[in-house]
Amino acid sequence: MQIGKTTVVAAGVLVACLVARPARAQGQGQAPGQDVMRGDVGIAYNVLHDSNLQRIFPAGFTLSLAGDTTRTLRIVGEFSGSYKTVTVATATSIAVDVQSYMGGLRFAPAGKANNSPFLEVLAGDVRTSETLIGSGIVGAASNAGGLELGGGLDVKASPHVLIRGQVDYRLVHGGDRQIRIAFGIAIPFNR
Repeated sequence: MQIGKTTVVAAGVLVACLVARPARAQGQGQAPGQDVMRGDVGIAYNVLHDSNLQRIFPAGFTLSLAGDTTRTLRIVGEFSGSYKTVTVATATSIAVDVQSYMGGLRFAPAGKANNSPFLEVLAGDVRTSETLIGSGIVGAASNAGGLELGGGLDVKASPHVLIRGQVDYRLVHGGDRQIRIAFGIAIPFNR
C-alpha cells in the first residue's frame, strides 16, 4: 500500500487537531486561567453527486470533530463515506464507494445565537473504489487529493444538541467535482 502526499497532509492536519492549543474558557467549576478544550462532534447522513462517475450516491455518512482555536476559528477533522450499488449486467452488481479523510478550518461567528452559520475549507484524501458484489474483488480503486469548500447552519435544538445542515463542493485532483448535502446533529462540548 502506497501512501500519497495528500494522505500524509490529512494525517498531519488531524494530528494538529489533537495537539493544538485549546481555546481558553472559564467554564463552570474551572479554576481561573485553566485551559478547557471546546468544540463539537458531528454525525450526519449525506447524499453525494460525483461528476466524474456521473452518479448520485444516496447513502452516506459524515463524522466530524472540531476543536476551537479562537472564538471564531475551529480546526476540523472529517471522515465521510458515500455508497451506491450499480447493476451492470444480469445478476452482476458492483458496489461503488467514495470515502474522504479531510482536515482544515471552520469559521463561525462568535456568540451563543440559536442559529449559527459556518464556512469551512478542508483538504485531504478522496478514495473511490468499485467492488464486484459476491466476489470481494476490487475492480478499480484510486486515491486523489481533494479540496473541499463548504458551509452550513447549526440550529440549537437544546443546550446539548445542534441540528446541522451543510453543503460542500469538493474538487478532486484529476478534474472530478463532487457536491455533498448533509443533515445531522452535532454535540458541542464545553461551550
